[in-house]
Amino acid sequence: MNLKEMRDFVGNILDYTPDVNAYNEELNRIINEVYLEFFVSQPWYFSQKTLDTYTIPDATAPGTITPAAGANSFFIQSIDCATLNTTIGQRYNGGQMGHEGSILQITGASTDSNNGLYVIDKIDRATDKIFVSKMANRSDNRQLVTWDGPAGVAQNVTLSAQSRFLRLPKDCVQLLDVGIRNIPEGGTGGIGEIYNLTRRNDERYSLRQDITGTPTEYVMYDQAPNGMQDHTHFIPRANHDFFVDTVSNTPGWPQGTYSFKMAYQWQTIEGPLSDEVTITINEANTIPRFNSRNTAKFGFRGLNKRFYVRYDSLTGYNSTLFSENYYRDLAMIPFNVLTNAGSANVDGFIQNDGETQTPWPQANISITTVDDLLAIPRHKAPINSRGRIRLHPRTTTELPIRLRYVSYPMILVDDHDSPETPIDTHRYIVYKSTAEALFKHNNDAQSAFYLQKAEKELQKIEERYLTQRSAFYVKQSFRSGPLRLKPFRTLTKTTGADGS
Repeated sequence: MNLKEMRDFVGNILDYTPDVNAYNEELNRIINEVYLEFFVSQPWYFSQKTLDTYTIPDATAPGTITPAAGANSFFIQSIDCATLNTTIGQRYNGGQMGHEGSILQITGASTDSNNGLYVIDKIDRATDKIFVSKMANRSDNRQLVTWDGPAGVAQNVTLSAQSRFLRLPKDCVQLLDVGIRNIPEGGTGGIGEIYNLTRRNDERYSLRQDITGTPTEYVMYDQAPNGMQDHTHFIPRANHDFFVDTVSNTPGWPQGTYSFKMAYQWQTIEGPLSDEVTITINEANTIPRFNSRNTAKFGFRGLNKRFYVRYDSLTGYNSTLFSENYYRDLAMIPFNVLTNAGSANVDGFIQNDGETQTPWPQANISITTVDDLLAIPRHKAPINSRGRIRLHPRTTTELPIRLRYVSYPMILVDDHDSPETPIDTHRYIVYKSTAEALFKHNNDAQSAFYLQKAEKELQKIEERYLTQRSAFYVKQSFRSGPLRLKPFRTLTKTTGADGS
């Protein structure tokens, strides 16, 4: 069943099916609450995902630092690196700017106090610059990088980018397993499970973060590396942080009405969406133009802007109008970034921190037909935007890591959306939603009845989709008696400590 069929099913049970938007939206909310809670409640085999990812290898390159004059001390805003695009700025994991958010170790400075660890806030491939902040907080909780030495005097240093954390998928609810299941192309490293280590034991054993090798344990982390600026500190608002207007261009977008939202992105991680801005393109050869604040302020860099579009009224097949209830992610359209100076740090359409006005890059991403619009991937909101793990020992090479986790499904928004569950689970969602709707309308007796029906359906689902468990066969104790008896009792099957 899709969302509309589920809503109609609940309405038939209630014998109440008014064609009222407010009522339909309320039923949609109840169905989604039941569906999402059910999906992540247990490690169903259909809610588990497996992701093969790679660690980001260390990168070393020569750099030049020229401190500028500050109010009370000399500070650096950027580090020049002539080989940035082939070293620290190299992309990994399908085009992601890998080392943004990594640790940058500086050595070779003329003053020892300038050497040490920093955090990479931004990698600007267009200008071969690295923007950094302090690894450790100062007493005033500011992380500007002070530099001992005269202003304007360049120093040659050695830069080493080191990735200490592995980011979890943005739809990860619960991490189930981490392991090395494939031999890397270089042929080094062992294969096997990487065991979970609690934060407390990590601290108790004082495991050093600079030890390198093949990982044997991982530690869960839920906070980002130190950085004064973060996407969680900025919630964008329409006509406050951004607005969208139009500008002439040939060719242009299809005519129609569009709604746009924006999210701040920090170190490739997107934050919450803003409220919407609506525009109408009613003339040919017209494209949207995105306007936003300059977030490259006060020596801090890397707070980029990401945009999403919804089609409110477009002309489709047979000259009929159509609309969509969900947003599509404009940053998910790949193109060669080095041909677009305005968005030189990303592989899709993302406005960088210093940009304030960017027309749609029609020369790089041509959108001229409705088919082009319908090819843009749908937006899936992140629910674990800062989840990450630290591998111990830290690997310095590109090592294949397999993650198995309980995922968070796509919310049912459009009437044609269907749950990401087997079809025989849909009846449970309907019965539980009916019970919730009846309870809301103070019909406790009927609510209890359909809750009982839902529980019976849940038992069937558990028997069917929670029975695929690994088994251990255990030899029990010897029996006494004649030698004709078997030396061991019948083998018995037990589940593992983790329920597998």
